[in-house]
Amino acid sequence: MNGYEYGDYDQARNIWWNCKNNNKKGGKPHNDRDIYKLIAKAAEKAKWEKGGKLSIPSETQVRTWINKYWAPTARVIPKDQIVLPWSEASGPEPARIRTLSVLFDCASEIWQTEKVDHPEMGTKFPGFPKLVCDWAWKLSAFFDLTLQSESQVLLHFSYVFAGDERYRKAFEEPMSIREENSKMLMRWHKRHQEPDLTQKIFDDEGSVSIPIWEQPNEKSMAWAVASHLKGEPWVLQALDGGDVQKTEVGSDTEEVSKRGSEEILSEFLSKGYEIDQSHAGLGIVYTNREEQEDD
Repeated sequence: MNGYEYGDYDQARNIWWNCKNNNKKGGKPHNDRDIYKLIAKAAEKAKWEKGGKLSIPSETQVRTWINKYWAPTARVIPKDQIVLPWSEASGPEPARIRTLSVLFDCASEIWQTEKVDHPEMGTKFPGFPKLVCDWAWKLSAFFDLTLQSESQVLLHFSYVFAGDERYRKAFEEPMSIREENSKMLMRWHKRHQEPDLTQKIFDDEGSVSIPIWEQPNEKSMAWAVASHLKGEPWVLQALDGGDVQKTEVGSDTEEVSKRGSEEILSEFLSKGYEIDQSHAGLGIVYTNREEQEDD
């Protein structure tokens, strides 16, 4: 790890893994320099240290990690099977079939809305990857699926945990309960007991991942889920520092949410917002104003 903490090194490797398995907008693959820039930005934001001093890995260091440690050791993970809620591969339990059927209906509604502007998506939602189904069932006890918003949050978590499991399998490592995804799940679980937890984290650490359930309305949540369904990174507009605030329903954000996720993503990128690969599946990252002015 060349002097970097394991968590920082793992974050760098995860960025490489995500880039390796997802093309840039327009279908072009990421090259090593693209990956280095993303890792360097993550290191700057998270204030990585080496030998007790702030340190951003050099491009040479990143290329060494890629060519000597990551690419040679990463296993090729087969593409996951796409299944329907009632198919044999989904599992026979009635409660599981009910859970997946509710999520399939939720995803199908989002798909139909999204494909109006993207006919290449196909006429019908094809189904979930098998691993997403497995995680949806494992996590379903945390959610009330009679509520559309909670169905969308479960969909989000299912894709995030499934992606993390594939990443860990590629390097033959176990998933940890202490990873960011699990911490975010606990933030969901504590959302009523600690409604100001997001603000508290921001005050303590200067930055915070804003969870999907704190988006202004269900339409905003829906286009975030649509990004998962289409295999795109999830990214929302990064706001300046100050208090963490939820946009009120009826604001400009509600108008934005009526558009497709690809159109919204393009607009954010054109304005200079960047995808934070280390949190792409979790939420937006707020940083304090001083840090942004120094960039």
